[in-house]
Amino acid sequence: MRHREPALMGNDGRMASRIYDHMDCYSAMLIYLHEKGRVIPQAHLEIVDSDLSDFPPFDFDWAAILLDLYLNKGRKLFADCEEHQERWENRLLRYGVMERGQISFQYNRKVNATLASSIEKMDSIRDIVEFEYRHLARELCLVVLADYICKEFLAAGPDADLCMGKLGVLLMFEKLRREDFPGLRLGVLTGSIVILPSDAVPLM
Repeated sequence: MRHREPALMGNDGRMASRIYDHMDCYSAMLIYLHEKGRVIPQAHLEIVDSDLSDFPPFDFDWAAILLDLYLNKGRKLFADCEEHQERWENRLLRYGVMERGQISFQYNRKVNATLASSIEKMDSIRDIVEFEYRHLARELCLVVLADYICKEFLAAGPDADLCMGKLGVLLMFEKLRREDFPGLRLGVLTGSIVILPSDAVPLM
């Protein structure tokens, strides 16, 4: 999309400067609104120097730009949306779309390799637990260590999809919790999160 100096700005150079400093975000917002059937005033079309017929479809690239504005660059502009922003962050983290604040829907060889490795490790952990549980049953005492907590999986519902894009404490806990191991008592111990079996509460 092109852009030009808009007549509607008048002498407000600060507003014009903000728009041109973040033209990608501005364009992403217009494309999204157009995709949703909202009317785009002519003044905004003049800024991007485009007709509606020139608007590209709202794809993953534009979505990443818009989400980056909402969750990172312009987060302070949405001061009343913290709870909604947190839900979106958790959702993006669970599906491997957000990593260290960076948002990308693009899959590449490195991402695919990481994904495959995480799935293999998760399956291996599950197999080890199953083997030990089959031989020791209720006598089983087993500890699984991980480098990351992955707090975004704490809010997952009992039937929520599990994305194996990374390996973490809460993802492993949720994976094992859903397996058919009758009587297996699972727990989590980290510096910020502790999960105990319900029948262990009276012992505290």
